[in-house]
Amino acid sequence: MHAHAHIRPLSLGDILDLALRLYRRGFRALFVVMVAFEVPVYLMGKIYERMQSEALSGVQEPAVLAALEPSEFFQRMGPLVLALPLFMVAVQVLIGLST
Repeated sequence: MHAHAHIRPLSLGDILDLALRLYRRGFRALFVVMVAFEVPVYLMGKIYERMQSEALSGVQEPAVLAALEPSEFFQRMGPLVLALPLFMVAVQVLIGLST
């Protein structure tokens, strides 16, 4: 008998059952791929968060930030302004690699 002889419309329950069986069967591979892409994105976010907290340390109110001299403002915020697009590109590359 040919494999095509078993093709039939599936009910919602059949579709969910099949999807869960496939998920369980390939869980280890799915998990490894997910971790391989999520961990670098998470770490980049943490690095950027730390850079942001260091740049804004001692600045509790917007008025204090506005009162900074332009050179001090750009010295504090420059690395953030440069790092954000790089992080965004890196995340997009990782997303592109995962698809």
